[in-house]
Amino acid sequence: MTAHGKQQNVSAEMTVAFAVLMGLAVVVATASRAVGQTGTGSPVSATPMAQFNGPLMSLPRNNFPVSRQSGLTLQVDPRWTNGYGYRPVKVTVTSLQPQKSTRSIRIELHVGWQRDLNIEQTFEFPAGQTTASTTISLPIYQSSMNYFWWDLWVDNIRDKDLSLNRLASLSWAGGGANSNVGVTFLVIGPPARNRTLVATNAMELQVFALAQAEFPKKWVDYTTFDVVALSLIEIQQLAKNDPAVFRAILKWVRSGGQLWICDVGQQWDNLPRTSQLTGLSESLFSSADESRVDHDDSEPGADDPTTSGEQPQENDENATVEARSDAADSEDAREPEGERRDAPAKPSSETSDRVRQDGWRPLRFLRPRSNGLVITFMDTRTGARRTVRDPEVMAQLQDDANFVTTDQRFDHDVPAGSERRFPADSSEWFVQQPMGFGVVRAFRGPNEAARFAMMPVVANPNVAANTEVTPELPRALSIAIRRAPRWETRHGLTPDSSNVEFAKLLVPGVGLAPVTEFRILITIFVLFIGPINYWLLKRAKCLHLMVISVPAAAILTTLALFAYAIVADGFETQVRTHSFTKLDQRTGESACWARLSYYSGLAPGDGLTLPDDISIYPIIPNWAGSGDFSEQRSIVSEGHEMRLVRGWLNSRTPTQYLSIRSRKSPNQLEVLDSGDKLRVNNHLGSGITYLVLINRDGNVFEGESVPRNGSAMLRPTTRDDAIRRLNKIVMSNLPQAPEPLAGGESDLSFVRTRSRFQMYGRYGGPNTGGRLSDNFAGTALIDLIGLGGQPALDLPAKSYVAITEHGPEVESGIDYAKEDASFHVIEGRW
Repeated sequence: MTAHGKQQNVSAEMTVAFAVLMGLAVVVATASRAVGQTGTGSPVSATPMAQFNGPLMSLPRNNFPVSRQSGLTLQVDPRWTNGYGYRPVKVTVTSLQPQKSTRSIRIELHVGWQRDLNIEQTFEFPAGQTTASTTISLPIYQSSMNYFWWDLWVDNIRDKDLSLNRLASLSWAGGGANSNVGVTFLVIGPPARNRTLVATNAMELQVFALAQAEFPKKWVDYTTFDVVALSLIEIQQLAKNDPAVFRAILKWVRSGGQLWICDVGQQWDNLPRTSQLTGLSESLFSSADESRVDHDDSEPGADDPTTSGEQPQENDENATVEARSDAADSEDAREPEGERRDAPAKPSSETSDRVRQDGWRPLRFLRPRSNGLVITFMDTRTGARRTVRDPEVMAQLQDDANFVTTDQRFDHDVPAGSERRFPADSSEWFVQQPMGFGVVRAFRGPNEAARFAMMPVVANPNVAANTEVTPELPRALSIAIRRAPRWETRHGLTPDSSNVEFAKLLVPGVGLAPVTEFRILITIFVLFIGPINYWLLKRAKCLHLMVISVPAAAILTTLALFAYAIVADGFETQVRTHSFTKLDQRTGESACWARLSYYSGLAPGDGLTLPDDISIYPIIPNWAGSGDFSEQRSIVSEGHEMRLVRGWLNSRTPTQYLSIRSRKSPNQLEVLDSGDKLRVNNHLGSGITYLVLINRDGNVFEGESVPRNGSAMLRPTTRDDAIRRLNKIVMSNLPQAPEPLAGGESDLSFVRTRSRFQMYGRYGGPNTGGRLSDNFAGTALIDLIGLGGQPALDLPAKSYVAITEHGPEVESGIDYAKEDASFHVIEGRW
């Protein structure tokens, strides 16, 4: 065939491939638009496709039955979902005969390629046993294809037959993190499907099936998943037969995951049992209840702006809501769905403050310019309230930092003739309730994600694309995955990509180039090396010495700059921390998100030491080069500690990590409430600088300067005054880049433009490009003061917010590190 003919064939093949891809995109887009329609809208089309998620590797090879050195065999199983987070790698050592004595097994596991991460762990092979195993929680920070290799020592002697070198690992390529999928599920699967991973042909979701007996007992091993989906019977079995696994799943949910519990009953028959298992409230709030409560919760005359000190405006609060036009159903308006926050419960008759009640609620769906949304704003300068129905006015007030949201509701009295293209809420399929940073969802029907994983699998994507009859995702699953945020949305970063907000949490006063000092020194250097040096040498009749004086002056200037940097930055290690902790004193469980910023004049030789109930992810500066995304890092796992020994903290280099911790916490705030008087005993593990508390009757109290292990009387206040105080504290502590690095970007300006109508991706959260201020901790902080669209101080009775001097749930990894310019918030329940 001629070259011209080959070129025509290639062009034709590319044209066909492009047409197939465009056709598939049209199908997916059409299906996704139809998901939310009432009536007979088509669900998202999906064909289960097998995904490579790592090999099952056994040694020795070369036809040796056992190791010639130790007489053992080794199996390493890294099969898991392909995502960022901690990947549990199962290591099993087997002997043909029971061991006569206990043997020590040490394995150093490597992952990556150019700059690998290795983790070392030691376990015992007990005497009298034929099998011993351990699970290594391996951090996955790379989206590229990963390679696994290792060195193994038996009784401190390296076993060559059971070790795998880097080049040999090429034949066993493992799956790395894949950020192109929508939502990642973990379900219980049968033995035939154990550790298999399938995804839809359009990558809306992927599902990993795992045998129930192999579910991890550490919460960090669930961090690669977005959702754990189980039936109520499976949850009951886990709670009864393997409580350690059940507790690990709940800890993961509190850290920000989602637990979907299915088969609760078409009439919510088993919802009380679900509540008991998870420790959540048994109350069930319907949409009708929310509408009634919203109406009852409004203040007298709230719909009339004149009662709050505001003058009526045209086309504003009293404007008539018109039916959505055809133009509003364009592609841009049709793509995103807004989420209606949980409606508040009716406040106590003893107080006018708004008090939210706990319970199961359906997820409310609203358009970015939905008819019927009513928001009440408060001017933090005057305390005046303003109720708004017009979407444009809402956007203007949400952009103004002087206004915060104090209430919002949805008016069901929509104009006649208007048509809702999306369901009003999720009550047809599921209800949900928050748990820490995460969510528990209860579904009426079966576990559709597990059903999807058990369907016949297509190995070839071309077959999936050309199948005449394509299976469809059930409507309940299609609706639910649209409101399940993906990994990068929850965390506000990807570990192998630069982050635009790195400069906003630098340790103050260190790490920056001495620009002013450099200008002074370089000016002195230029004057001295030029005219002054020439004049002095000429006067001394020694011009030939310029060949010596010029380099000598340059060396002295360089040493002066170096010495100044050493003296200015010092040799100590400093850390700046921003943390948000949710503490449930009723169960003793806590979840803490902390952003850690380090600067070490001389990096500690032992690295960082952290407990194993923490997951940690690197934050890469946006000025880093492509080769700096992944440092070569080493971890030593010992008992319940992780020693991050190499590559985690370098001298005189600004370094940041996102740390997430979920654990049983001993910290608490003891509340002595007599109704009109309230005293607190501070056992939170840190001094409190400011405290706002809502008692059992919904009354608001505040106090400040409560010492650690001390007590204080709190004074009554109003909710509006507490909101103003919190707003001032939070806004003054938002991370801001130093002026030389600000580049015109400010968290303040970014927060002012936040809106509950922000654009969302098709199957995940907002397309923020990796903003840490948009992760779960940042969102919780902004929502607390009412700048994220949710009413400010939206907390139930018997809750508090404490601004503390230190983070009691935060671990920096260096005991002697000096903390500077940190900010810690605890949202607690008792």
